[in-house]
Amino acid sequence: MNGFTFIDIFVSILGDKQGFEDTRGTLFFDIARILKQKHSPAFLLDNVKQLRSHDKGKTFAVIQEHLSA
Repeated sequence: MNGFTFIDIFVSILGDKQGFEDTRGTLFFDIARILKQKHSPAFLLDNVKQLRSHDKGKTFAVIQEHLSA
């Protein structure tokens, strides 16, 4: 099982609200790539306040798309 936090996305969402436009927010894509390479059967994601509503739901949709690919 793997796990990671969304602290960088959290900071960019609640701080300056740049999300993936902020380099801190792009850490997620590296994590998604690693999960895919390692074929991890399970992983944990940190709960981030306002993640589902950030950028009118677009940020969460991108995360879901990458994790289900």
